[in-house]
Formats: sequence, structure tokens, C-alpha cells
Amino acid sequence: MNLITTTGNVLSQLDEVIGQLKPEDYTRPVKLLNNSTIGQHVRHTLEFFICLMDGTPSGVVNYDNRRRDKMIEDDGDFARQVLRGIGDFVKSHKENSALTLEADFGSAEQPSNERAMVRIPSNYLRELVYNIEHAIHHMALIRVAINEFCGYVQLPEDFGVASSTIRSRQTSS
Repeated sequence: MNLITTTGNVLSQLDEVIGQLKPEDYTRPVKLLNNSTIGQHVRHTLEFFICLMDGTPSGVVNYDNRRRDKMIEDDGDFARQVLRGIGDFVKSHKENSALTLEADFGSAEQPSNERAMVRIPSNYLRELVYNIEHAIHHMALIRVAINEFCGYVQLPEDFGVASSTIRSRQTSS
């Protein structure tokens, strides 16, 4: 399975689950997840893909500079629109362009000129792999929330499960 198909499958699963959630459950704080909401995990996940989309034309991706769009966090229907736009971008972007990954490992107390900003050579497909793994990780957390109080949601069997875990389970059976 190629990365475009894999990304599409991950995004499709997330879209399917968001579509089943009641609005109040999408924004309900989950004690097991340090009072974060499903919507916050969706926003965080989608904003990493948005950073990749936005950074690709300039050749610089910085996941620290996310928008933190409350509308994605608070409105599942809007999140689904954003999700579909990401899917369209991924399907249409076929070039493995060179990228520079920027990351700031300094603390908020440090002046910006003293922070530990790193710039690492990367490429589009490598960052797409990162986004897939990052999405699956947050989908696993979303699964915890759904299992806690959204028993009406029909989760795809492998929702929030890494590909390597799925393969391992298949070879163990």
C-alpha cells in the first residue's frame, strides 16, 4: 500500500468517526486524557497535516507554528471539511520535494534568539510518514475517549492502531 492510499485510509477513518459523534461528545473533556477533548485531538492532528501542506510550497515545515484553530476543535462538521481538504491535497501532491523541518526546543522563558531552533533536511514523503504515525497516535487517544463515553460510535477495527501492530497481530493469529 502506498503512502497516499495509507494517508487516505487514516483520514477516512477519522472522518467516519467524527461523523458519528454527537457535538457535545466531540467537545466533552475526558478525564482519562487530562481533560482534553476529542475535538482538541482532532485539531492537533489536522494542524500537523496543515503545517505540511502550508510549508510544502516554501520548502520549510514547522509544526510548532500551528494555528490552533478553535473552530476545528469545537465543530466536528468543520473539522470534517478541513479533513477532506487535506485528503484532496495529499491525493494531488505526488512530488517528493525537499523540505527543511524547523523545530524549536527552547522554553517560553528564553528569548527567541537564544532558543534551540534546529533545521533538519527532510522531504515531503518523510513528513507524510510522520503525519500518518502522529495521526494514528492521536486516534488511539480518541479511541480511549470513545470507549469511555461514546458506546454508540462504531469504530473501525484498526482505528488508532499502527500498521506494524496490525501486521504483528495478523502473523500471531
